[in-house]
Amino acid sequence: MTLVLLCIAVLVLVTVETGSATKPTASSTQASLPFSAGSHPAPLGSGAQTGRSPYGPGTHGSAARRPTAVAPVNGGDGAGVQITAPVASKTAPPKAPAGSGGDTDNEAATGSDGSLSVGGTGDPLSRSLTMNPFHFRLGLINGAVVKPDARDWAARTVSSGPLLLFLPATGHVPDNYRRFLTVAAQSGYHVLGLDFWNQGKAVANICGVDARCYTQVQRNRFSGEGASQFSKVDEANSVVSRLTAALDYLVVHDPGGGWSQYDHQGVIDWDNIVVAGHSQGGGESAYIAHRFRVMGQLTFSSPIITDQDVRASWLKTRSATPASVMYAFDDVHDEFYPRIVGSWRQLHLSGRLTARVPVPTSSKVHQLVSTYVLGDPGQSHIRSVADNTPLNDKGTPVFEPVWKWMLAQVYKNPSDPAAVAAGS
Repeated sequence: MTLVLLCIAVLVLVTVETGSATKPTASSTQASLPFSAGSHPAPLGSGAQTGRSPYGPGTHGSAARRPTAVAPVNGGDGAGVQITAPVASKTAPPKAPAGSGGDTDNEAATGSDGSLSVGGTGDPLSRSLTMNPFHFRLGLINGAVVKPDARDWAARTVSSGPLLLFLPATGHVPDNYRRFLTVAAQSGYHVLGLDFWNQGKAVANICGVDARCYTQVQRNRFSGEGASQFSKVDEANSVVSRLTAALDYLVVHDPGGGWSQYDHQGVIDWDNIVVAGHSQGGGESAYIAHRFRVMGQLTFSSPIITDQDVRASWLKTRSATPASVMYAFDDVHDEFYPRIVGSWRQLHLSGRLTARVPVPTSSKVHQLVSTYVLGDPGQSHIRSVADNTPLNDKGTPVFEPVWKWMLAQVYKNPSDPAAVAAGS
C-alpha cells in the first residue's frame, strides 16, 4: 500500500512539472499597435498596399511591404522602450550641449500655454508653433527591434506645406538640432528629425578613396539592401522603413496634421519632401536626392562623398533632382572643408558666397560659406547647424538668417511675407 501511494505521488509531481514547462509563453515581439482600432485607412502590415514599393513610383526594392511600428512589451532587446505621446517640456534647449550626440529627454522650450517657441522676447521667430513637438521612439518595425532608437522629433505650424526630412550627423540624434528644426517648422514646413543608423565611424572615414564604398554604405542605410563589410543595416532599420513608420505614428497621433500627404498607402511622395542633413546625414540626403526627384536638398557641413580625385560611384549616374534646388552651407574652418567643397563641385552646385554670416541676395548662389570662428576644426564641422551653434546677444542662433534663407529657396511659405521675400 505504501508503495502504491508513493508511485501516485511521483506521478502527480511529474504531471505538475511537465504542465508548467509546456505552458505557452508570450512572444517578446507580440504587442499591440500604438494606434487605435480603425484609425488608419489600411491595416498596417496587412499587405493592403498591393506590393507597391515605398520608395515611390517606378522604383523597386525589397521593402515592398509597409513597415509596421509597434511598441515592444517588457523583456527582450526592446525592454521598456515605448512609443511616447508628445509631452510639453519646461526645459529650454541647452546653449552649448556636449559635442557627442546623446539621446536626451528634454524638448524645445515651451511657453506658459504649452506652445513651443525659441529665443527671447526680441526673437523675430518668437511666434509659437501650433502644437508641441512630437517626441517618440519607434520601438519595433515589422517585429524587429529598432536600433539605434533615439527619439524622433516632429512639428508643424500648418496642415499644408512640404515635409522637411532631417538626418543627423554621425553619433548625433534629432534632439541635437531642435533650434534648426524649430526654425524650419516656423517657416511653414512639416518637420521630421529622423534617427537612423549613423553609429561608429563616419562614412568619410570608412570609405576614403574607395568609390564603391560610398554607394554600398549609403544605399544599405537607405533601404537595407546590399549589406557589405562596410554596412549591415537590415530592412527594418533602414531610412525608408523608419520614415514610413514615423509618418504612420504622426497620422494617428495628429490626425488633422496633414502627415498622410507624404505617404500614399505605402508609396512615399518624394516630390513633396525636402531632404536635409548634417555631415553623414547630409551625405545620406544627397544620395536620396540623387536617386529620387525630391522637392529640394539642404546640406550642412556636407556631403563628404569625395576624397582627392575619387568620388562616390553613384555620382556617375544622372541625378534625379536638379542642382537648382540644392543648397549647401559650411564653415571655412571645418576639418572636412576641402572634401566638402569638392563634393559640391561634383553635385554641380554653382555660385558661392563667403562671409561671416552668408545670406545671399540671389537664388543663384548655392554654396554658402561662413568665416565665423567656431572653435577648432572639429567644432567648426559640428556647429553650423547643431544646437551648440553660436548665439547672438538675443539668444538666437547667429546662423538663423542663413537657415531661413536656405529654407525659403525651396519653399516660400505663403503665410510669411519675410519668407516670400527671402525666396524671391
